[in-house]
Amino acid sequence: MCERLLEEKDNVFSAIRIADLYRVPVTDKHPLEKQIIQSSALFIAKLNDIDGVEYDVSFTVTDPNGKIDPLPSQKMALTSVGGLPIDVPRGIVMHIQLGFQPQAGTYYMEAFLNGIPVAKATFTVLLLKQQS
Repeated sequence: MCERLLEEKDNVFSAIRIADLYRVPVTDKHPLEKQIIQSSALFIAKLNDIDGVEYDVSFTVTDPNGKIDPLPSQKMALTSVGGLPIDVPRGIVMHIQLGFQPQAGTYYMEAFLNGIPVAKATFTVLLLKQQS
């Protein structure tokens, strides 16, 4: 998870402000119900298939209360960049943007390829109650 992702001209990503803990100040002027956390995630899968093979890629986010929110799935074809040799693994690269109203606790984001779980990441929201 990070604040922002940049994709350079040579298809290399830069992750800005990588975080797995979000500290959310809560005051009378900035109540929790009016706050939104915006974040990005980068998913990269390298597979030993040929160019053009398609995969159904999907994600879920589970909030601290256990509510599972499925994100829209996408069909993605494996691609190589710059005519790589056949023995170099092909990849799927996805930039996921999230925006959610924070709750205190740990969230889980899980990635699936063709319905099979392949990766899981966690991030935690800590509420900081402050005087206004």
